[in-house]
Amino acid sequence: MMKPAFCGKSAGKIEILPAVTPAPLLDDSRNGDDQASILRFHLLLPLLPPSLIAREKESELPTPERLRRAVAVPYLRRFRERSGALRTQKPTPSALPKSSTRHSGQGFMLTFTIRQFFYSLLIIWGVMTVTFVIIRVLPGDPARLMLGQRADAQSIAALRKQLKLDEPIFPTQYFDFLGRAATGDLGRSFAFNRPVIESILERFPKSLVLAVPSLLIATLIGVAIGVYSAWKPYTFFDGASRVTAILGISVPVFVLGAVLILVFSNWLNLLPASGYITKDGGTNLKYLLLPMLALAARPLSIIARITRSSMLDVLSQDYIRTARAKGLPVGATVIKHALRNALNPVVTTVSAWLASTIAGTFFIEKVFAWPGIGMLGFDAVLQLDYPVIQGVVLFTAVVFVVVNFLVDILYSLLDPKVRLS
Repeated sequence: MMKPAFCGKSAGKIEILPAVTPAPLLDDSRNGDDQASILRFHLLLPLLPPSLIAREKESELPTPERLRRAVAVPYLRRFRERSGALRTQKPTPSALPKSSTRHSGQGFMLTFTIRQFFYSLLIIWGVMTVTFVIIRVLPGDPARLMLGQRADAQSIAALRKQLKLDEPIFPTQYFDFLGRAATGDLGRSFAFNRPVIESILERFPKSLVLAVPSLLIATLIGVAIGVYSAWKPYTFFDGASRVTAILGISVPVFVLGAVLILVFSNWLNLLPASGYITKDGGTNLKYLLLPMLALAARPLSIIARITRSSMLDVLSQDYIRTARAKGLPVGATVIKHALRNALNPVVTTVSAWLASTIAGTFFIEKVFAWPGIGMLGFDAVLQLDYPVIQGVVLFTAVVFVVVNFLVDILYSLLDPKVRLS
């Protein structure tokens, strides 16, 4: 015979107590595992032995809270142990031996480096192929352009044969170009009759003289503007820097260069409009200022906006508010603690712009008559100098890919999050 669910003594008689209202099945304060376990307990409540819920004294009557503590907690613990034993969990890196973690990290770095290397080769091959095809479909004949409009057909045919332009484009010229490029031979210039690699190596340092200071100035000024805008948000300075940054990003570099020449050279007559820093046998840094400002405008604007966004996110963290509440100076809080943790996206942006600035000086060099690799490429396009065009594009692509490849490897060594992603 089944005993009543809840029993108690009252004046020596056993009386039937009303059914206890169980604890709610769902509670927002509990997580999903607790709710599932409580649901299992409610389903098994009719099967519990009466001895667990019977009480001898009225003070020990099984209220819902007492019932939950006396009966639900042991069953919850038992269900958790059983469900946890059935789960197969992968060991975390901290649980692994140090030797296995170290060897797995070394294996990852080797795999990551090899994969990035093959990706880089694939990108370079794609750039070479696209450049080769585009140049060959351009209108015009290099032989006729070199000999002039009055040249006869026999002279043009002889020059085309000498330059190997009479051979089939695919596969003869294409594979000949790939084979020579793999050995570092980019051919000879049609216009100057000298090796292309010599012309590139002669002009490339001059492009570096323009690109590296531009990126350095853009980084320093951009970070300073971004930090101050985040420290004083929604002020006049923040709004002015935002509008200036939008203009710097949207205005093309050649338009900005022309505006700078018009203002500072023609109207104010303060700076020279074109030329190199060693012009007229001396060194004059005035020739560097205008092209450097024009080239630094876009990366400066982007770095300033990214720095402001990252700093605002870091300054809203709890540890920054705690430091300010404890009386730490504002300068130490912003520079020492906040800026250090906000520089990760800034460093990513600067590294990306390093390759872009080195490889993207074409328009600036043409506007300011800067004798760099971009000026060499423009002159080659006007003269249909196929080897120089291919060499300049290939060299620029190699510089871009190599810089990004080294940055990726460096990030994977320094930042574990990049490694995991």
